[in-house]
Amino acid sequence: LSLSLSLSVFLSCFPSPSLVFFFSLHGVLVVMADRGGIVYTALWENDSVLTHLHVKENMDLSELARNLFAKIDCGYDHRKSFSPYQGHTFHYIVEDEVCFLAATVDGFPLRIVFAYLDRAKEEFFNKYAGTSKWKQYKLFLAEEMEFYSNNPDADKIRNLQNKVDDVTSVMRENIEVVLERGDRLEDLEAKSAQLQDNALIFHKSAKKLKCKLCKQNARMTIICIIVAIVVIGVIAGIIALAVVLSS
Repeated sequence: LSLSLSLSVFLSCFPSPSLVFFFSLHGVLVVMADRGGIVYTALWENDSVLTHLHVKENMDLSELARNLFAKIDCGYDHRKSFSPYQGHTFHYIVEDEVCFLAATVDGFPLRIVFAYLDRAKEEFFNKYAGTSKWKQYKLFLAEEMEFYSNNPDADKIRNLQNKVDDVTSVMRENIEVVLERGDRLEDLEAKSAQLQDNALIFHKSAKKLKCKLCKQNARMTIICIIVAIVVIGVIAGIIALAVVLSS
């Protein structure tokens, strides 16, 4: 009777038909939904045994969860998703030996269900761990299940994070391009310096060659003048000898 009364009071707080049942047995909190993306959630700690409660016919997720609980190692922090089974996929997070589990319909985005589990985990450790405020926590989980299952803003939050990640990635790529461009500029500077050195060497070599050619030209000019003088002297001597002989 008390369970039925609690269910009635709880359901009256949520006009949406997507949320249906919740229950808590042996330290295990369970919230179940009739439709939507996240259709089942539960958590347990201290290796509490899950006592299955048939809160809805043809909804065997609690039994599946109980079987999965036995396979989950809560000795270390980790997160994981199980392969789809009978149209549903189970996802869980273990932290500080507390397991937070959710079941979704196949194809529901992982980023959203794990965002929900992270939200459930943070709220539990911040406000409810070590307390007996299960009713408030149940209401919180129910609201979060509804939000992450049906509210487009839940995905917008993740999209915003993705955009931030994209911007960060682009910035990293730009930094890499700038660094690579800096290396290229350094290479260009080195090549420019080398070209300047080569130009200076060429200029010096050209100057030396020019001086050498000038000296050779001067030498040839002097030789030509001497030869011309000798030739003229010989011709003048021959002419003078011819005149003497003719007289």
